[in-house]
Amino acid sequence: MKFWKNLLKERTSILFVGCAIAVLSVVAAMIYAFGFGANNPQYFNAAAVALPIVGFVAYVVLVLFKPTANYAAVVLWVCTFAAFLIYAVASYMHLAEVFYSGINPETLKLLDKGFVVCMAMYLVAAIAANVVMWLKVVRKEVVA
Repeated sequence: MKFWKNLLKERTSILFVGCAIAVLSVVAAMIYAFGFGANNPQYFNAAAVALPIVGFVAYVVLVLFKPTANYAAVVLWVCTFAAFLIYAVASYMHLAEVFYSGINPETLKLLDKGFVVCMAMYLVAAIAANVVMWLKVVRKEVVA
């Protein structure tokens, strides 16, 4: 119990923001794996699912130790951004197929909702992880 109390005392609120980002990226990966990717296997890449999970686990493990806590968000950002890029490469042909005849209301209806949700969640998680990466997780000791 003392370990957890000291951990929370030594860390800033960025710890919880990073945890929320890690959860968001895992949720995006699960929606991709069981939603859009499952319905459209030609647009599925397992690395886009595995990287957010690896990022989540690495973030949780690295943030527990003071020497590595400030690098946890960097690892989370790398995994989340790489997953976003892999997702974009794996599924960009969906956009090409939908918008081949031009952009109009009929083609927007053909756009898979799972694709849009996954793209937005991956993008928000990558941008937020980039912001958190520049903030300190460990409190600085004030010497009086």
